[in-house]
Amino acid sequence: ACTDLKYSGRLLLSFCGQYSRIKSRSMLPLPHNHIFFNPVTVSKTGQLFAALFCTDGDAPPSGKETQMNEEMLSKTVLFKGLSKEEIHDALLALQARELLYKKDASILLAGSKTDKMGLVLEGSVRIESNDVWGNRTILSHVGPGQFFAETYAFLHNEPLLVDVVANEDSRILFLQIHILKETNAATHTWVLKLLTNLLVVTAHKNLVLSGRSFHTSPKTIRGKVLAYLNSVALQSGSHRFDIPFDRQQLADYLNVDRTALSKELGKMKSEGLITFEKNHFEIQKGADF
Repeated sequence: ACTDLKYSGRLLLSFCGQYSRIKSRSMLPLPHNHIFFNPVTVSKTGQLFAALFCTDGDAPPSGKETQMNEEMLSKTVLFKGLSKEEIHDALLALQARELLYKKDASILLAGSKTDKMGLVLEGSVRIESNDVWGNRTILSHVGPGQFFAETYAFLHNEPLLVDVVANEDSRILFLQIHILKETNAATHTWVLKLLTNLLVVTAHKNLVLSGRSFHTSPKTIRGKVLAYLNSVALQSGSHRFDIPFDRQQLADYLNVDRTALSKELGKMKSEGLITFEKNHFEIQKGADF
């Protein structure tokens, strides 16, 4: 049964994650069959939560199930070099499941555990940290063909320290990647290929996380903005590009106040350093930073 909670959706979401973290760390003698609130959809006026009695704090994905496209998967990093037959065998062995999520729907919650890594097929998700006071820090953006929760899924028994949220309407493929540890590579040709590709995925994720440290290390808002925009420009190979964040999300990613960020962007625009329209930016060539 679902209960429609129409107040403080984000604060309740944060509380649920904190509640699970407290239980997982044995900081309080919470009952074994505690109530774990798992948000399944988000609307503009509030969030719809399902009250589920869980014994391990691991609520399953709550999206709408769809059908998989093996040809499309062959173009992703994880399945690179695998034949159609090998992809089919891997999907069966890893108990693949494809789900749809609406914008702002919670996919994974901090404090819960997961045995599934996610591959974004369409749309995008954001990795964020929410505390009990409603403060949000966006750690990364995960676009089509990229992955999330692979480390937690491989370790299998570690509580998540972050929330995973659909940044827009998204289609996600879930894989129980920990099964690779129990699969004989000698009799399954796809196992070694998949493990190699997973290493590439992990290496790329390390670059993304280290990149954020460069973006947030400058002491001024302008320094943080310039560091971030410079990185995006290098990655896109152009001084004109789109960023995946709106203003509030960009402020949360850079860990600055939104009003102060907007003010600084306005100054930079008036000084001829950058131009922008919504999430489209252009770094002015020859500008003196």
